[in-house]
Amino acid sequence: TTNNCVFSGNSTPGLGGGFKNDKTATVTNCTFQSNMAGGGGGIDNNGSLTLQSTTFTSNVGESDSSALENVGNATVQNCTFAANEGGDTIDQYSGSLTIHNCTFYHNIQYDGAYYDVNSQVSNNNSAPHIGSCLFDELGNSYSVPRQEAYFFWNDGYNLMTDEGPYVLLRQSTDQYSTPSGADPAGLKYNGGFTDTVALVWTSAAISFGNAFGATTDQRG
Repeated sequence: TTNNCVFSGNSTPGLGGGFKNDKTATVTNCTFQSNMAGGGGGIDNNGSLTLQSTTFTSNVGESDSSALENVGNATVQNCTFAANEGGDTIDQYSGSLTIHNCTFYHNIQYDGAYYDVNSQVSNNNSAPHIGSCLFDELGNSYSVPRQEAYFFWNDGYNLMTDEGPYVLLRQSTDQYSTPSGADPAGLKYNGGFTDTVALVWTSAAISFGNAFGATTDQRG
């Protein structure tokens, strides 16, 4: 278990710039900042990983995911991904992946051909679950793929500034092509243990999401 830590300025030509997990790990109230790797600039997960209230910012994936590369089992809740740069922000290759109540803000995907969350699997068993997430995209970046070749489970309550994913079924609770109402100041201290991206009072995301069992947001 790792609490209240900062992983900054680490690098590897392989996978897992900030942290590599091959067993069981819980990471809470941590910051992964300015780490670099071939893939998984922040974390490479091959085991069982729980991420809670953790911020990934300015991490780089030189040829693959900038924040998290997952081939194990990962649960990501109440986390912020901001200004990471590389391929996809999160890549799912096998295992399981659940992402709930997370903010993706101005991540940079090379060549506009990558996504904040991408699934490299072609079966439902390993398809990521995504719910109650906010995706605020730059001009040529995207939330998740819309091609039929990729599988996702849409748990609903997502807000996306782009036109959204191909996710088996678009949920009636999703909002597509909708301004996020994110604070123009971007990532900064808004309370809690980590920097986050706040919402302005007119944001369509306020009182819109689903807690999915969480009792607080990332700010505590």
